[in-house]
Amino acid sequence: MRSAPPYLPVADGLRLRVRVIPGSRERSIESAEDGLVVRVRARAVEGAATAEACTLVATALGVRPSAVRCLRGATSRHKTLGIVGDPDALAHRVEALRDLGYAG
Repeated sequence: MRSAPPYLPVADGLRLRVRVIPGSRERSIESAEDGLVVRVRARAVEGAATAEACTLVATALGVRPSAVRCLRGATSRHKTLGIVGDPDALAHRVEALRDLGYAG
């Protein structure tokens, strides 16, 4: 049985829950019980890991990097990202990420 989706559709796009793991060897996105796990190479120094996570999510979802921003949890590993775009199309892409993952 699949857990609840890690996103919430809103008028201008989606709110997406992610857990960022900084300092990883490879950049990737994979499914987890509480949302998506985003592994980035950047260290958690001065927002570098958050910025790389936003860019990686944007690339994986096929949106421009400026369409993704951190709404909550800038200094935490657990973050809520705001993604601007069509909510239905974005939800479909997030579901594909949950099924297949992404190696960036």
